Amino acid sequence: MNGADIRKMLDYDDIMTLIKRQNPEMHVTSVWPSIKPNGAETIDVFFQMLDKEARVIGPKFVYGYWIQPDLDTHDYGVSHKAITKIIRDINKRVEQLSKSHANTLFLIIADHGLVDIEFIGEDDNKKLFNLLEHPFSNEPRAANFFVKDKKERAFKRLFNKEYGHHFILKSKEEILNEQWYGPGIPHPMIERFVGDFLAIATDRYSFDHTKDGQLVHNEMKAHHAGLTIDEMLIDIVALIK
Repeated sequence: MNGADIRKMLDYDDIMTLIKRQNPEMHVTSVWPSIKPNGAETIDVFFQMLDKEARVIGPKFVYGYWIQPDLDTHDYGVSHKAITKIIRDINKRVEQLSKSHANTLFLIIADHGLVDIEFIGEDDNKKLFNLLEHPFSNEPRAANFFVKDKKERAFKRLFNKEYGHHFILKSKEEILNEQWYGPGIPHPMIERFVGDFLAIATDRYSFDHTKDGQLVHNEMKAHHAGLTIDEMLIDIVALIK
């Protein structure tokens, strides 16, 4: 299921639609890599597309997302020299783009940070994972668990005994009442999406699925969605020439 299918099913307006609705005279658009239709195949093309949109006359809001360094950080880890090289290259390109567009505010952000991880596989604790209706969902570091009927107390007790020092375990009621997914009116389908429990990582550990006795993401070195400072806090850079 792709993003368009999800938006259709959930029936919500994305941020670009909301901005355009409030500012009908503004040029509002986004630039993406090839993970989306008509996206940029290379970083050179990506910045060319950003430059083109920034040259549109009049007020504008242009959102650009590039897949690096997120993509390679998953594979190499946060401290690998290849990641440093990618960041420096993007930094240089953004500076050049900013210099080409006077009186234009550029905000450079990340959607999240990452940390180096160590996986816990489903086969590492079959007694616990056999209490589930189906494999966990959502994120390895924010795992969504749908527990078998009348097994909730057993799951909570065993989980906290085995993994309570690596994860915070929250029930569905706590997740919704404490607004872990944000304030506002919950979507009507939220009961289907949020499991009986959500386990959020507090250190380097992450859950992973197993297949044929092997971790599915065995080669992955870093991930996100946990509660460490490096994941939750992001830098915001403002440039205007």
